[in-house]
Amino acid sequence: MQTTSALYKSIVTGEHYFESKITLNGNEVTEDKIISLKREILGMSGNASTVGGAVCSILHLTIINPSYTIPTRAGIKVYVRAMNDTQTSEWIQSGTYYIDTRHRNSSYNDVETIEFTAFDSMIKTEADYPDADHDWPYLDKLVVAEIAQAIGVEVDSRTYGNMTAEYMVNPPTGEVMREVLEHIAAANCGNFVITAENKLLFMPLIGLDPEQNLVGRYLKSETTAEAITFGNEGWYVLV
Repeated sequence: MQTTSALYKSIVTGEHYFESKITLNGNEVTEDKIISLKREILGMSGNASTVGGAVCSILHLTIINPSYTIPTRAGIKVYVRAMNDTQTSEWIQSGTYYIDTRHRNSSYNDVETIEFTAFDSMIKTEADYPDADHDWPYLDKLVVAEIAQAIGVEVDSRTYGNMTAEYMVNPPTGEVMREVLEHIAAANCGNFVITAENKLLFMPLIGLDPEQNLVGRYLKSETTAEAITFGNEGWYVLV
């Protein structure tokens, strides 16, 4: 779970605004170079609540085209901070994404821009389950740990406590890791997501405390965005 400082909490109780920045393959890009930045979570429809998902979020980002080379599948880390006329909070991590597509154009004040579509680490689960030297069926919590290791993320500290089904997973023959997570999510009545801190989190349909950092409203966009909550986690979909 993300935590925020007393200063951050103080700022957001009054008149305030948010500033964003990113690191693109390790290179910092400040807000004056960001044309638009929007994060959305796939797999939701209106206010409907569903279970049995391994939900991927997507980042839509347009920046002034930098002079350096941006590798294929480069990582993008998003950060936001709260500000008012006299105070500025700490930077808060708001997601890690990996570039899927890019498109160059010159539509912003005759300056060349580049537009990215990028997905969070859940996209890495679209691969076969790693070879495992153990007997099946296997306890769901142990399977989750193996998948997290395979995609290079940590398991959020709340995940195992939220998984109460003690579901035994059958051999994942012919299934990718995402499908395995979906079975586990359905058995435990919830969904898997990747958090703003790039951790694998199981969110039960009810009973999970909201995030203290409400990611989504804070991201820069060319249009005013409204948000809807996802479960009780404080996750947001820009619509």
